[in-house]
Amino acid sequence: MLKRIILIAGGALLLVAALYLAMLLDTNSLMRYMRSVFNGEVPLEETAGRPEDMYNPLFYFDDPQVTFELRRVFVLHNFSDGYVWIRYSRVIQSPEFDPTSENPDYDLLSSTGSTPSLWRIHKDEDGWHIVDIEERP
Repeated sequence: MLKRIILIAGGALLLVAALYLAMLLDTNSLMRYMRSVFNGEVPLEETAGRPEDMYNPLFYFDDPQVTFELRRVFVLHNFSDGYVWIRYSRVIQSPEFDPTSENPDYDLLSSTGSTPSLWRIHKDEDGWHIVDIEERP
């Protein structure tokens, strides 16, 4: 009897792990796109008026140097709607940034530490899209 319970519990655990892995992998394209947005590689016209516009450094500055880290912390969705919890940090510097200058902070345009954020997402025929962003302090 105990072996049967352990076998059922192990099978259920494997099923939950496989489902979570599928949810995680299903959002890889969204994460690739958002890395491009964070890096300033997506034209401003493409993100204009959309929630991810706040992450596009081109919204604030022309041709900035960007260093960032974007981590997906947790994903929960039903393959149509859901949530992605992330943490990001980013430094945006002017194109003329010179680390050897007497005052390198002068060229620092923006900086954020490890910031948690919740993205509400929706999937349509074009893939995943961010519907709403809730920044956490």
